[in-house]
Amino acid sequence: MKKTESYLLRRLSPEKVMVFASAIWQNQPSVAADVSDRASKIIQTAYEKRPTFFAGKSEKGILSGLFYQLGFNTGDVKTQQEIALALGTTEMTTRASCQDWLVCFPELF
Repeated sequence: MKKTESYLLRRLSPEKVMVFASAIWQNQPSVAADVSDRASKIIQTAYEKRPTFFAGKSEKGILSGLFYQLGFNTGDVKTQQEIALALGTTEMTTRASCQDWLVCFPELF
């Protein structure tokens, strides 16, 4: 494992992704676990395909758009505002992140 890879994967470890997912789906642990698992797999695949995608982005920014999109996939949609408030970011960050994910990795969704 390369030094940068280990740093990125530590920064976005499955445990940390689960903590953030649990903040959004507080009363739904099974949904949080499902979203967290899917997000971790997508992050790993995206990193293998295009590691520069993550350069200069915060973990909250990366996860906000990913969680927003995965909410649709699980059938438990959260608004951009709900996600932004739970993660301590902005709706604009969530929108931009979601768009980045869909443009760069449409096949992952």
